Amino acid sequence: GDSSKMRDLRVSLHLRRGDACRHSLFDYAKNASPLDSPPQFSSHRLCYDTEVYMKALKRVQELAGSDRHITVYVATDHSQSLMDELKSRFSDLYASMSWSYLDYSRKIFNYFAGQE
Repeated sequence: GDSSKMRDLRVSLHLRRGDACRHSLFDYAKNASPLDSPPQFSSHRLCYDTEVYMKALKRVQELAGSDRHITVYVATDHSQSLMDELKSRFSDLYASMSWSYLDYSRKIFNYFAGQE
């Protein structure tokens, strides 16, 4: 196989925002939760500042080494605003990786259909 493909690293990143968070919009946790922290459910879920995710990606990049290209697959309901934030606040990190995400509006989903 193609040895350059073996060096590529793929990272999945799920960023929660808005109604998935237990706190007010834009009041995100500034530090990652410890790995041994209890699970988070619905209304008791923390959301994290974008910087928390970028620090983790930077660490992945450092561990992977400079010869490995990183592609980040982003899952979020706020893809366009997130990409804009990454380009402005984390431009060097943004430019050093490839980013893949779906850009769609949540308005297409009918969350109340079928509920009794």
